[in-house]
Amino acid sequence: MKTENVMLCHKVTETELKEISEYNEKTHDWTVMEKYDGTRSLVIWDGTNLAMPNRRDNDILFRYPEFAGLKFEKPCILDCEVVCKDRDFNHLQHRESQRKDFLKMELLSKKYPCELMIFDILRWGDEDLTELPLSERLEILQKVITPNEWVQVAPSTEDLLGTLEEVRKAGGEGIVIKRKDSPYEFRRTKTWLKYKFMSEEDFEVVGYTSEVRGISALELSNGSKVNFGVDGGTYEYWAPLIKEGRKIIAKVRFHEKTKSGALRFPIIKELVLMEEAS
Repeated sequence: MKTENVMLCHKVTETELKEISEYNEKTHDWTVMEKYDGTRSLVIWDGTNLAMPNRRDNDILFRYPEFAGLKFEKPCILDCEVVCKDRDFNHLQHRESQRKDFLKMELLSKKYPCELMIFDILRWGDEDLTELPLSERLEILQKVITPNEWVQVAPSTEDLLGTLEEVRKAGGEGIVIKRKDSPYEFRRTKTWLKYKFMSEEDFEVVGYTSEVRGISALELSNGSKVNFGVDGGTYEYWAPLIKEGRKIIAKVRFHEKTKSGALRFPIIKELVLMEEAS
C-alpha cells in the first residue's frame, strides 16, 4: 500500500452528503470546510528553515518567494492548500509550471500573489498532535496561528448543506467534511470526505491537435480531447514536452461522462510529468 505524506479524503455523492447532514443535526460529529482549488502542501518550520513538500514530496517553496520570510513562534508542521489570492486556478498553474526561471517566479509572485489556507496542525513545538482528535487540533490551530498577509486559517462550521450552497454560489470547487474525533492519518480515510461540484480523473496524454498558433487540444487516453490554452509560462513549458512525446498525465475536471465515455466540458486542472512523479 502506498504511504501518503498527508491525510486524504474519500469522495461522497450529494445524496450521501445530505444523509450525513441529517445525521449531524442530531450528533454534531462532523465539521465542514471549503475545498480550496489549489496545491496541497505541508508547511514545515524547524525554527530556522522553512520547507513546503507537496503530495509528491517535492519542496515547492522556491516557486513562492512571497513565503520565504515566513516564521512561526515554534517549530511546527501545518497542513494547507496554496491558493492564488484571486482564486484563479489558471494563475496558480502559471506559478506551479515554473522550474528554473527565478526572476520569472519573483515577477509572478507580484502578479499572482498566493496565500496559505491552513486547515490542520500536525506538530507544535515538541508536541506531536496527530493522535489528538480534529476538534482539539483545530482549537490549537486557532490559538497558535495568527492570520497575516500570507497565512489564513480555514474557517469551519457544522452547517454542511449551508456551506455547500455558499461555496457553490461562489463558484468554488467543493467542500470537505471531517469527523471531529478523527486523528491525523497518513492515508486516505473515510473520516475525511470530500464533495466536488465537478468530477476529476487522471488521463495519459497520447497526442495533440495543432493549429498555426501551436497546440490547440490534447488527446487523452480515453479518446476525449481537451482544449489546451496558449497562456504564458504554462504553454511555454509543456508544449515542447508534449511534442517530444514525453509521458504526461493530465488531471482533468469535467461535468460528466457520456454513454460512450467522452468527457463533457473537460478542463485541464494540472499536467504532471511522470518522470517527476515517480
